[in-house]
Amino acid sequence: IHEFTILIYNRWGEKVFETNNKAIGWDGTFRGRDCDPAVFVYYLEAKCPGGQEYFKKGDITLIR
Repeated sequence: IHEFTILIYNRWGEKVFETNNKAIGWDGTFRGRDCDPAVFVYYLEAKCPGGQEYFKKGDITLIR
């Protein structure tokens, strides 16, 4: 993967996480506080060196 972006939003459409680094994952926090259990939406975009582009979206259920 040449370029990578993942965005995670809460149910109100507020962005709770964003990164361009494949090695960094979301730890279930927002502004330094643990998020309540809920369903979050993610958008993933990736570009490969051969010119292939991928876009995925879905949901994540946070359970504590």
